[in-house]
Amino acid sequence: MTHGTIPWEGEGERRSVFYKYTPHAIAAAACYYNSDDYPGLSERQQALLLPPSASPGAGAVLWKQAQAEHRELLALREQVAELQAAKL
Repeated sequence: MTHGTIPWEGEGERRSVFYKYTPHAIAAAACYYNSDDYPGLSERQQALLLPPSASPGAGAVLWKQAQAEHRELLALREQVAELQAAKL
């Protein structure tokens, strides 16, 4: 696949299209958008932010689990920082 851009010259509104087709095992990015960082998204908008996956249904479940684990990790890091600050 290739990608590129050309200057917008239309008179009407401009739209962006996210086209994702990458088997999950060879996805190039190290991280993806976390829909938790964008409150108020519809289910469809949240689905658009899911990482590439060969299995959309299972991929969505796994991604939600990964997001929950990431939130837990951030909370644990905050607790560790608070404990370390209290010892000083």
